Amino acid sequence: MELTLAELAEHTGTRCVGDPETRIRAVNTLQDAMPGEISFLANSKYRNQLESTQSSAVIVHPNEIDVVPCPALVSKNPYLVYARVSALLNPVSKPLPGVHPAAFVAPTATIHPLASVSPNAYVGEHAQIAEGAVVGPNCVVGEGVVLGKDTHLVSSVTIGSKCELGEGCLIHPGAVIGADGFGLANDEGIWERVP
Repeated sequence: MELTLAELAEHTGTRCVGDPETRIRAVNTLQDAMPGEISFLANSKYRNQLESTQSSAVIVHPNEIDVVPCPALVSKNPYLVYARVSALLNPVSKPLPGVHPAAFVAPTATIHPLASVSPNAYVGEHAQIAEGAVVGPNCVVGEGVVLGKDTHLVSSVTIGSKCELGEGCLIHPGAVIGADGFGLANDEGIWERVP
């Protein structure tokens, strides 16, 4: 995706200084940025990199605008604006709703019609997957698990039996929720698992 600096300013509620038609396609650090990219200065220890940056634009605090060598977005919170610009330039695509034929879903599981279950996912008995939830490829949703509305398991996530995740959770690849975590108890040399 590519946006003008004016469009980014409008979406982020910032002030645009310099050419509003500057085209931005990506985000990068001050040191590594190239033309077509935007960077930010949120820590004054990197101010020296601002002078030599190759970025087409930067996001800066109002106190730094006097040393900016290129067009800029001005904000009292440059890092927050950087995060928002990054989200605008890197939109997350959501899979289509439905259960992929290569997924396994237990007969007693409940999946909302607007949820998505990807290839090679496993959904256990009595699991409940709410509207807009996404179960990514190779995920395991254990018995009795509840996934709230718009919760997203990216890929290769394991959710252990009877765990409940609320609305809008984002669980990154490889995460395990519901694994043993309370250690072992010793009974005269015999170890017992604490579930």
